[in-house]
Amino acid sequence: MSLREIVRNAVLTIDSGDVGEAKVQAEIVRKALKDRGLDKGCHVGASPSFLTEDKHTIEWYAGQLLDIVDSEAWFAMNSFINCLDKFCPEK
Repeated sequence: MSLREIVRNAVLTIDSGDVGEAKVQAEIVRKALKDRGLDKGCHVGASPSFLTEDKHTIEWYAGQLLDIVDSEAWFAMNSFINCLDKFCPEK
C-alpha cells in the first residue's frame, strides 16, 4: 500500500472515530514513515520548492499527524482533517 493510501485511510478513519482511533491510526502512519526512514516532523522547514513534489508533501502531512497525536493537540485535528485533499490528494 502506498503512503498516500495509508495516510488517506488513517485520516478518514480518524474523522469518523475518536481519540483512541487517532492513536491507533497514528501508529500505522508512524510505521509507514519509519519504513521510509522518516519520522514525525519530517520536512518541517523544507523549502517550498521541495514540497511541490507530491511525495514530499504527503510525507510532511503524515509527519504532522504524528506531531498532533503525540502532542495531544486535538484542537488541531479538525483543521488537519480538512486539509486532506490539499496535502494528500486521492489522485
